[in-house]
Amino acid sequence: MRLSRRPSVVSGDGPSITKSARLTVDSAHLLVQVVGATTSQVPDLDERLGDLHVTTARLAEEISDRLVSDLVLPFERADLHRISRTETHIVHALLRASRTLLADRTRQSPETVSHGADEVLRATELLVVATAALRKPSRLPNIARETGRIHLDLERTRQHVIGEASVSSHRGGARRAAEMLAVFADVVADITAVIGDMRILAAGAGRL
Repeated sequence: MRLSRRPSVVSGDGPSITKSARLTVDSAHLLVQVVGATTSQVPDLDERLGDLHVTTARLAEEISDRLVSDLVLPFERADLHRISRTETHIVHALLRASRTLLADRTRQSPETVSHGADEVLRATELLVVATAALRKPSRLPNIARETGRIHLDLERTRQHVIGEASVSSHRGGARRAAEMLAVFADVVADITAVIGDMRILAAGAGRL
């Protein structure tokens, strides 16, 4: 993603991307609950996933409206909008993952998927920290390194699961776990990229 560096002509600090970042945490919390859910919990979780989908759509519309009217200097409106859109994409990816897991409750999620969901939650929490750090962006490089480590951990786990699938008697379950871990790794890669974009945004605004 190429971000423009020219400062805007209005003032403010883009609170909308903080809201969308917090929704990534909400969706990751739901994912963790879905992974460990019992059959009796499925209807409630399904309803909550639907509610979060609606909330996300409303926030995306609100952000588009606010970036037209709000004061956002020293940041570019288009840059904030790109970051917000990516955060919304992350929420949708996690909601899809949760629905996939809910649809296959005949099998218990393996420990690797549970660990992966916990790591995704940690990465989304770091995204919220990064968003807040736009005011003091010296923290952003360390946050990006941490989410990068989470991504590498998920990729290593996925490769290990793929290796086990080739010799396991439960190859179908291992393949499904590997596919879910790939989704998790992609989400964390997106989070790391967004934090990188925030670093560019802060540098362009003279905050690095």
